[in-house]
Amino acid sequence: MPVSSLFKTPVIAAIVCVGIAMPASAETFRYLCEMPPDQSGYITATYVLDVDTSAKTVKIQDALTNAIEGEPVDGEIAEFTDRKHVFKWELILRSSNGQNVKMRYRAAVFRNNMTARVEATPIGYSNRFQQRGGCRVVS
Repeated sequence: MPVSSLFKTPVIAAIVCVGIAMPASAETFRYLCEMPPDQSGYITATYVLDVDTSAKTVKIQDALTNAIEGEPVDGEIAEFTDRKHVFKWELILRSSNGQNVKMRYRAAVFRNNMTARVEATPIGYSNRFQQRGGCRVVS
């Protein structure tokens, strides 16, 4: 049936028009990422990443965010392609000598095999901590 004849039927025309006029629903999902914790304690064993692509936001939760903030922290979606999803966030941690250190985190989820890499970099220092693991979409 040609497209022009579809609109001759009022019911079909109404369905098509409603479908066009409705806003796209928000794409939200949750990554559960697990990896061996690193010896420094800056990278934990489990990360929960709540992603909202329409709002371009992510909430990150792990043992450190729970201990420091008591709730998930806001992050940013730095890259979102078919190949990988990259998220960034920062935490202020207390070093072993009692000084506050701002830690910049970056998590990359590689979509082809659902592997993940989490990096932690203390701002103002040359150190960088990283760990690899795997993720799965849980909701």
